[in-house]
Amino acid sequence: MNRRDYLQNAIVEQARRNRQALRMYRPFPQSEEFHRADILERLVRGGNRSSKTTTCAVEFAHAATGIPIFDRHGNQIPDKYDRTRPLELWTVGYDSRHIGMTIYGKLFKPGAFDVIEDEKTGMLRVWRPWDPADMARKDEKQLAPPLIPPEIIDHKGWAWDVKSECIFTTCRLINGNVIRAWSSKGAAAQGQAVDVIWIDEDIDCPHHVQEWRIRLADREGKLFWSAWPHSENDALVDMSQRAEAHADEPDPAIREYRFTFSGNPFISDKAKRELLAGMSDEERRSRDLGEFRTDSVLVYPTFNIKTLHGVHSSGCPEKLRNALTECNYRPPNSWTHYLVLDPGHTQPAVLLGAVPPPEFGHYAVVWDVVYESCVDASQLAKIVKQKVRNVALHEMIWDSHAARMSAMGFGRSFGSIYTDEFRKAGITLKDGSTFFLPGSDNKSSRNMLVREWLAPRQDGTPTLLLVEHTTGPMQDEFRRYRKKIIRNTVVDETTNRDDHLMDCLAYWVSRDPQFVRGASEPTVLDPRYKQMMKWLGRDTRGGGKFYAGAGAAPGKFG
Repeated sequence: MNRRDYLQNAIVEQARRNRQALRMYRPFPQSEEFHRADILERLVRGGNRSSKTTTCAVEFAHAATGIPIFDRHGNQIPDKYDRTRPLELWTVGYDSRHIGMTIYGKLFKPGAFDVIEDEKTGMLRVWRPWDPADMARKDEKQLAPPLIPPEIIDHKGWAWDVKSECIFTTCRLINGNVIRAWSSKGAAAQGQAVDVIWIDEDIDCPHHVQEWRIRLADREGKLFWSAWPHSENDALVDMSQRAEAHADEPDPAIREYRFTFSGNPFISDKAKRELLAGMSDEERRSRDLGEFRTDSVLVYPTFNIKTLHGVHSSGCPEKLRNALTECNYRPPNSWTHYLVLDPGHTQPAVLLGAVPPPEFGHYAVVWDVVYESCVDASQLAKIVKQKVRNVALHEMIWDSHAARMSAMGFGRSFGSIYTDEFRKAGITLKDGSTFFLPGSDNKSSRNMLVREWLAPRQDGTPTLLLVEHTTGPMQDEFRRYRKKIIRNTVVDETTNRDDHLMDCLAYWVSRDPQFVRGASEPTVLDPRYKQMMKWLGRDTRGGGKFYAGAGAAPGKFG
């Protein structure tokens, strides 16, 4: 090839590259921050039409093609993907229809954004509707070419599910990289190392996310998720909460980016005003600001450990806070103490609560919890004893339905087993008995009572307070405990998950715990009570309680 032909080919190649969509793309500030982050997990949460999907599609196409992307000022953003070997890239949509209509369209069809010829250079660039000069030439704008150019696709490397609807399963590029598309409704793919995973919008099986994370481990791959906030998606909520928990770290492994509809410069102010005008406040927070719609989904949407329900929040009076601090957050025996048990093996839970004397005001404090997976009654009792130590318990409460259930292969009820193990561990009431009272089995009523205890009173304080550093599992359940959603309608019925400590709390509140003066002092039993119990052949360690009539007394299972 002579010099002239070489230069001619170079000019043609340069012109071709200049027309590549990825090279013309210019991110706005939030998107640029996302593209520059070289971390394991990134969540782009935003309202409708906030450019979250386009931003992630650009990142995915850049990872797949190796074509560079540039910042707002035309500077190349550093490439953070391994170019020494072929990459395995996955994209996940809610179902096959989402793959065909959204993911395929964003990656392989023109129109991820609009472009226009620059008046000075004559080259295509991003159309800027906020610029009056560009707006005056809006009739000249055109669709940007596909993010993944057709010329770098190995057209023999396509595998289709339904080709006529653009539902693909595999796309191979001439650089050796492989793109695979998965529906979240199918089984989670296993056994293959992956470099990049892009999840777009909601998924059908939230528990698959953990399996996808495992696929990234071998190659130190990266996961990013673009989503409107689906409050019922546990994995999405969990990812957002983990990002919040690590937000202050200098080099976090996970980060969340918030995009807004009203902040999208590619939508006119007139269109924004018209669309936002007809929305309720909750809908605006969700569809514009990308906030989770928790008001109608969460059972306890008003719970806020930072501003209202923590002992270090404004919802706790200073006198009470100082008293708890002085005793290292273990209320003294001068308070009235309660223990609440949700028995079981898979996920038993225990709440330790106390009511202070009247001089502090009317409050109930959850000062510690036990939340252990797959421990038996003996193990749980030992863990609880380490926390209770010499606390004088006024009442013990449990889920009487679970207590009546029999453990397979033992022929004994859970109640009988837990009662014996708690007694062996030395977890007893002030009179030395191990006697459990039944919690209310009316879930709707007891949850309503909890909401009343969470609500701020006239002085701005709630009845219920939590010690922050010892009640982490309960705080997590508060954020996850939801109502059921049936056919996209929220119903006044709770889900049967993330509710173990929530049930403990509701059992406690339903007993209307009060301060009882002298509750820590040993009980002096009436001699006549002792005589009656001796005559009946019963244990006198019942705290002065006597049950007559048909049916077993609460706590007496065996």
